[in-house]
Amino acid sequence: MHSIALRCLVTIVISNVLCVLDYNLGMSKTIYIIDGHAQIFRAFFAIRGGMTSPTTGEPTHAVFGMAGIMLKLLTDVKPDLVVMAIDTKGPTFRDKIYPDYKANREKTPEDLIAQEKRIFDIAA
Repeated sequence: MHSIALRCLVTIVISNVLCVLDYNLGMSKTIYIIDGHAQIFRAFFAIRGGMTSPTTGEPTHAVFGMAGIMLKLLTDVKPDLVVMAIDTKGPTFRDKIYPDYKANREKTPEDLIAQEKRIFDIAA
């Protein structure tokens, strides 16, 4: 395994971060780090009226939207590596720093929660 030195080129694109990794061998790689839940919410709320599977009846609009986002990223940008960062369940360090973190957010819609596993499966 080669050690990796992260160079300081960072470009923010929406809520994705583009970084250039510089390997000891002189190769550069492009990695996209996706803010998973931000993009999942974006996909969920972008498709108004929702979509459901004709076979199972389960909601699919967030899955459809995320699949589109990922396909566009992979075909247009062609990054070498893609990582999706997601929030963990329960309190995080942000809650300790700022107790009102997410205090005004509404509860996550149930039909969005039902789609998360399928989205994570696609991203894997």
